[in-house]
Amino acid sequence: MIIRLLTVGDAEGYRALRLRALREHPEAFLSTYEAEVARPIEATSAKLAPETGKFTLGAFDASGRLAGVATLVRETNPKIAHKANVYAVYVAPEARGNRVGQSLLQALIAKARACDGVEQLHLTVMASNKAAVRLYASVGFVAYGTEPRAMKIDGSYYDDQHMVLVL
Repeated sequence: MIIRLLTVGDAEGYRALRLRALREHPEAFLSTYEAEVARPIEATSAKLAPETGKFTLGAFDASGRLAGVATLVRETNPKIAHKANVYAVYVAPEARGNRVGQSLLQALIAKARACDGVEQLHLTVMASNKAAVRLYASVGFVAYGTEPRAMKIDGSYYDDQHMVLVL
């Protein structure tokens, strides 16, 4: 497995994996499949262009296919610029159980530590997704609160677990 920074050249593979994630697990993401599929590939390319304090890492399997992703976005407001948020973490089902998610998060944490002034990472995970909660805890994230009924999909509510990692 190779983990590296994604670039605009990875847009097609990223988009395919993202659409799969949204189709298979709509409750795990704020965006919807319908909204993402309607966006042009140029929007995906722009989203993958690394910037100071913003990047997406990808995990590639032995055949070179993108098997997992994780994004970090630093806060820009000076009063909260010591914080960064982890978004859009997803590992394809066929790659799970091989420590892909843990490796991705460890690489993301290492890269976040290299960002001058970033002191803590935050994320939100669906509280009922016990595997994801365990994954985040395994790399040092700690739960600090639950938001009841954070998301509503087709009449069903989902709670969010808020987690933090102090670097």
